[in-house]
Amino acid sequence: MREHGYDGMLWHIPHPAWPPPLIEPARIEGAPLIGCFGHLNESKRIPQLLRAFAEFRASHPGARLLLVGAEAPGFDLEGRLERLGLDDTGVVREPYVEEERLWALMSACDAVVQLRAPTMGETSGSAIRTLALGKPLVVSDVGWFAELPDDVALKVPVGGDEEVAATARALERLAEPGVAARMGEAARAFVRAEHDLDRVAGQYVAALEQAAGRGGGRGEDRARGRGGRGRHGRRAGGSSRRASRSSASSARTATSRYQIPGRVRCGHCPCGLGSRRSTSPPSSSS
Repeated sequence: MREHGYDGMLWHIPHPAWPPPLIEPARIEGAPLIGCFGHLNESKRIPQLLRAFAEFRASHPGARLLLVGAEAPGFDLEGRLERLGLDDTGVVREPYVEEERLWALMSACDAVVQLRAPTMGETSGSAIRTLALGKPLVVSDVGWFAELPDDVALKVPVGGDEEVAATARALERLAEPGVAARMGEAARAFVRAEHDLDRVAGQYVAALEQAAGRGGGRGEDRARGRGGRGRHGRRAGGSSRRASRSSASSARTATSRYQIPGRVRCGHCPCGLGSRRSTSPPSSSS
């Protein structure tokens, strides 16, 4: 933003993580079971994932890939699977699913692959859900995904045969004893520290107060969830941390006070979070 000439106020506020519901994992076999959630298309790197999984399954015949989401027109998933020698013994397919089923399917997975390129820098709602459930991620080394800690996400480069090879290596790594469990614990801790719902709500309250001239001016130009330093050299996010004790109801009160539509948005992600007037997660699988 700054490099493009914008000199107004900026706030860096994490995507909120709703607490996972108490739900029974779906009964889907796989050793391991690898999930992929969202629209099945080129930008989600599904062709690369399928090639990597076919390579991985050659040495792990009990592995299964769970693909959940709507198939893009003309994508020809069935033809791609056939050409790679993957059938329903190796790939489980579910289209659009409702909220409860989405959580149950994610809970059943040992790990989740969320590749994406190109990206507009948006946070992935599906990735946040995955981490909240204590599941490790395999992600593209671009945009927001590249900012994830290495102990919660294995990152692969985008482009060429190396993307496929690196994805296969990441799956091999997650299949090693204890690796997925350790990364899962780190994922839960990361979500608690950075994406807690009340904490994020407090940061929105602080930003709204400051934008309305009630938060001490521009002294804290950039409120980072990880407590970085603002451009004035002071510890950024101080007012956000103080406000983090506010509950989500406080954020809704502030939303009403400043006459901001009661929508929950996740940046540019096409998951539908901004399409409903609700404070609960959307019932989509993107």
